[in-house]
Amino acid sequence: MSTASAEMPDGEESHLTVDGFWDMANEVLYSKVYFDPNTGEYVTIRPDSCSSDEMNMIIVSYISLCTTHSEEIGSLFEGGVDSFHYSAAKLLIDCSYYQENLGFCIRKLLSLLNYIAQSALTLAEGIEYDKGVGHEIEIKETLNMNQRMVRTIGWILYINYTANNSIMTVLEEFQGFITICETLTCYCKLKEKLKDLPEYSDAIKNPYYSTYSNFLELLYEICKNSTISSEDLAAVDICFLEFLFKSLTISTRDEDELNFLKFKLLLVMNEQYMVSFYSSEEAERIPNKAFNAMIEGTNFRNFSECLMLNFNREKDHIIQILMLKVLYMVFTTSSTCQWFYLNDLKVLVDIFLRELNDLSLVEDEALINTYLRVIYPMLMFSVLKSESYKKESLVEVMRYLNSAEESAESTKRLSGRCLELRALKFADEGDLLRKSFSSVSSSNSGMDMPDSPQVAASMGYHNATMLNDRDDAISITSNSSNGSSTKPRKRAPPPPLPRKMLGSRNSSSSDVALARTGRRVD
Repeated sequence: MSTASAEMPDGEESHLTVDGFWDMANEVLYSKVYFDPNTGEYVTIRPDSCSSDEMNMIIVSYISLCTTHSEEIGSLFEGGVDSFHYSAAKLLIDCSYYQENLGFCIRKLLSLLNYIAQSALTLAEGIEYDKGVGHEIEIKETLNMNQRMVRTIGWILYINYTANNSIMTVLEEFQGFITICETLTCYCKLKEKLKDLPEYSDAIKNPYYSTYSNFLELLYEICKNSTISSEDLAAVDICFLEFLFKSLTISTRDEDELNFLKFKLLLVMNEQYMVSFYSSEEAERIPNKAFNAMIEGTNFRNFSECLMLNFNREKDHIIQILMLKVLYMVFTTSSTCQWFYLNDLKVLVDIFLRELNDLSLVEDEALINTYLRVIYPMLMFSVLKSESYKKESLVEVMRYLNSAEESAESTKRLSGRCLELRALKFADEGDLLRKSFSSVSSSNSGMDMPDSPQVAASMGYHNATMLNDRDDAISITSNSSNGSSTKPRKRAPPPPLPRKMLGSRNSSSSDVALARTGRRVD
């Protein structure tokens, strides 16, 4: 492979080999032209250190080199262009100069990313105006080169993260989240602007194909491991979120890894908006753009089918929590609480029963409590409230959770409240059940609960997206996720806990010590 010659796009053979490319790459990274006053000649040396200006030149030159030859040399790699990008990115991040100037290099990459994406969008706006008449070939070449350069930067950032996840701190400090969001948004808009111009549409690939998956993975990791500021979340373009929703297919993780990556990114962004809403003062709260995009048009049906398919199969503790939090939002939102079909709700009940019967009361306390927090509004507000599907099984598992010696006090409290729901009452047991769970106030009886979110809102229930984990008011969300709050009159389980620090399925409850907000998980 190292001695093979690459074939140029026009069919002509290039004399550049893989070894020849690596020689050029190493020269860019490590060589410096220096004027020797003693001989009056320019010589090439390998300096011990590198200044910021020199590092800037190295970064730009190296990206240009990789971008120019990516398809040419990538065709000689067994794994194709992706294998080439992986090797090229690895060579750069292993460079001692890069490591010594890591913060500067990440900032430079983000700056280049933003500039390139904005330039492409500006070019597209010009094409939209005059169709680029007379310059079609040059414009297509520019757009193609532009995309390849963005792809090169994406590989460098992603491989850098996998090799050293401490760069996450640098990404957070220098607006990595919003820069990556804006980059993908630019290409989303670019694709839209050029879709009716066939002479250009093939020059811009879908920004969410596999070549751009590194940016999606980075966004997911940033959201999973840090708290995004309200300012950054507010700056996310709804176009980006809508494109993600519209591009989802109904498939599992194993069937389509890229699709699952988009799915879990939407899940974690929804959580970021929920946490932002809860942790902000009422006047500073921002709408949940992820949830609002989800319920727009046909997006909900597409997303909910994807969620149902994966919810029944997913074993990852974190992903389960994220999916449950979306369900919580759906069942506590006035306009969406009855959007799930009855058959889908029955599937959810079956899954909930299976999980609650299988999970360990000690090791999986946090996940069990999250299920209980979602079951409550599901049985109160969805069409299940008038059904008796698996009532006996639900009552049985709730009684077990409420009485088992190993159950935590929070689990007993949450399961006891579920037992007070009208949907789990039997006609001849009203007084008996209320006496059995005397720790729950009789004023909280399921017989007194509102029949719908609208009724609950009119009765003065708390109208917010996410409540304090210690606040037991029912959460009823408005369409904008920005409702006002009034004094609660009834008590209900708090919303699902933030899933930060949740580990594998076998994680101990001690691993879930503190929620993102700083309050201890009950």
